[in-house]
Amino acid sequence: MEDAEGSPLVATNGNLYENGVTSTATTAPVLAKFIKTDLPEIESVVRIFHSNRSKIFHHGGKSFYETGMYDTDSSIFNVFTFPLRSFPIE
Repeated sequence: MEDAEGSPLVATNGNLYENGVTSTATTAPVLAKFIKTDLPEIESVVRIFHSNRSKIFHHGGKSFYETGMYDTDSSIFNVFTFPLRSFPIE
């Protein structure tokens, strides 16, 4: 990935579960909105979240589960440049 060098990272650290097995660094949507609207030196805000949950996708009458996916804001394309790849669905 390019373009991220020198970009600030804002995160709130915390454990998702009582046993502390999974920890995360997150920025709440309200904080992301504040950063974007009230800090004029910030050009764009993007949040990336790794999800261990399975997600179901539907395509061409078929359904399938995927795990280990990342959710992100659409502004990721304003912050990073990287090639997108596609693969045939079997």
